[in-house]
Amino acid sequence: MRAALLIIIGFVSATLQAEVYKWVDDKGIVHYGDKQNTEGRSVEMQVDMSSPDENPENANKETATLSRDEKRRRLAGAMEEDRLEKKEAREKKKAERDQNKHRCNQLKDKKKRMQAAAGLYKLDKDGNRVILSDEQRNKNQKSLDKQIKKYCR
Repeated sequence: MRAALLIIIGFVSATLQAEVYKWVDDKGIVHYGDKQNTEGRSVEMQVDMSSPDENPENANKETATLSRDEKRRRLAGAMEEDRLEKKEAREKKKAERDQNKHRCNQLKDKKKRMQAAAGLYKLDKDGNRVILSDEQRNKNQKSLDKQIKKYCR
């Protein structure tokens, strides 16, 4: 009798666990579902259905008693967090690209002005112009080219 009861409990607990699959379509969009993708490219995910403030000892008991709707809500919340993290990463990357593009344009303008100038100078402590030698000018040109290479990808 006990063996039959253990088998039944094991079968019921196995069917109560929600299977969640994740896959990326041809357009690069991430999808989640409770069934495998028809193309077979889906990966089964392990989803923690317990809330972080629950007692770990009772987590499995409480997870087993969660309704299907509650599990879906928690899964939707996890997916929303994932979506927001990816959006923030994309926005950060875009801001960095925009900043690099702006810096690139500034450096290219500086290079054009440098090439068009008859002579380059620096100001000394008293505010007097000190003309740069050809060697110093070439050194500045190389430094500027390195910066352009870094920001203009």
